[in-house]
Amino acid sequence: MKTTSKIILAAVCVAAVLYEYMQNSQQASAGTPGAGRVAAAAGTNAYYRVDVRGSVPRTQTVQYKAYESCYHNGWRQPVWVGYELTAEEAVATAVDRKGRQFYPDPATPGAPDKSQSFGKFGFDKGHMMPCMDARWSEEAMSSSFSYVNCCPQFPNLNQGIWRRLEEKVNQMAVKYGCMYVSAGPIVPADAPRFGAEPGIAVPSHFFKVLCYERADGWHATAFLFPNAACSGSMFDYTLTVDSLESLTGYDFLYNLPDDLENQVEAAPFRAKYWQ
Repeated sequence: MKTTSKIILAAVCVAAVLYEYMQNSQQASAGTPGAGRVAAAAGTNAYYRVDVRGSVPRTQTVQYKAYESCYHNGWRQPVWVGYELTAEEAVATAVDRKGRQFYPDPATPGAPDKSQSFGKFGFDKGHMMPCMDARWSEEAMSSSFSYVNCCPQFPNLNQGIWRRLEEKVNQMAVKYGCMYVSAGPIVPADAPRFGAEPGIAVPSHFFKVLCYERADGWHATAFLFPNAACSGSMFDYTLTVDSLESLTGYDFLYNLPDDLENQVEAAPFRAKYWQ
């Protein structure tokens, strides 16, 4: 399938559920901060942050040193996860993921517990911030296994094109010095659920937005994948950030100056920057 056809198909699928999606008002409750969580670092640009603009009401923000999560207790997963990945962090090998399991943050009542099986329902526990980007410290690696960083992904997506994109983003951070990353699910109001009541909502799609600076200025790229097996190149699933905003109702990259934000969000994908 050609690139244009795939993007149109994804847009139609998302548009079909968008109205109900924006009406979704599952409540997320506040709680006691979990160990290892910190306030957002003062002075950080935080270009990865996403303003959901009322599209998904009553969310809560959970902050770790390695990333920030906008968590939805009704979905029992994040709405988005954002982080800054530096070149030094991307190449670090201080710790690895061996033997680790996902765990609930006490600030998110209702999050899946350690015993919650995704596999028997046909899903992987998919990282939104990949643990390969958290090898720079024990605290970062540990926090990457919090359920505020986890969504149910079909194995062919999680272990295939999604992972290849994660690896490419890691390489891009080394190449350009820093990447600002936002990733998350699209969850229709009538999404199927699995597990013990009230169940975990199954996303229909996943997005990822990347922002980075080259010598010639700032650039951004958005990706949109169905939560299914995806054939072809990861670049077949690119779209402008403006288009993703229209589909989701979210405001990405809002911490950029307005004129720069407008410019990078409207720009088409440039494959040569990713080589």
